[in-house]
Amino acid sequence: HTNNNISDEILAGEEEHEGPQSEEPLPVIDEATSNDEDKTLNELLASLNSTKIRRLHKYTDLQIKFMHTHNEFNRMLQAFVDVMVSNGKLNQARRILDEILSDQERRRSSKVLAWRYVTNVQAFNSLYFGYAETGNLPALQKLFETMRKFNIKPTLESYAAAISCLGSMELFDSSIARRIILDLEKEVLLKTKKQDFES
Repeated sequence: HTNNNISDEILAGEEEHEGPQSEEPLPVIDEATSNDEDKTLNELLASLNSTKIRRLHKYTDLQIKFMHTHNEFNRMLQAFVDVMVSNGKLNQARRILDEILSDQERRRSSKVLAWRYVTNVQAFNSLYFGYAETGNLPALQKLFETMRKFNIKPTLESYAAAISCLGSMELFDSSIARRIILDLEKEVLLKTKKQDFES
């Protein structure tokens, strides 16, 4: 859906810039975020003469810049959560994450496109292991629910943290352990079927 929204916004911008403005120089990706693929793309754009093709690739370039910004935001978020958790400030890390997700939900409901949305599961995993160390199962379960709400799939690390949390508790909850194992089996089965299909 994000790609469609980006395309819609781009098409709207294209209509606003009809005419002589379509001959403007193509933008290049900032050096700070460039890599070999970006340089190759910029070289390709510079070699194109057709106005129609140049405009098409110009917008493709804008999409790439959008994704660079989005990825950088998620890397910074993970680094922030890692530092907070390692310093025992789980509540502060969780509060910031919840604020970002709430803002993300508001923008999604109003169909506003922005790069500031969370897709990095490792930021959640850092919190999982923080809760596991303290045996805070309710907080961990709530975080699982939040992940599913925002369509972020747990990884094996996520389940490992949940099992570790159960081991840290004085009273072992077998029903929760059973649910975790069932989820794990389902996850492994889906991955196995996908690998078989792709092979």
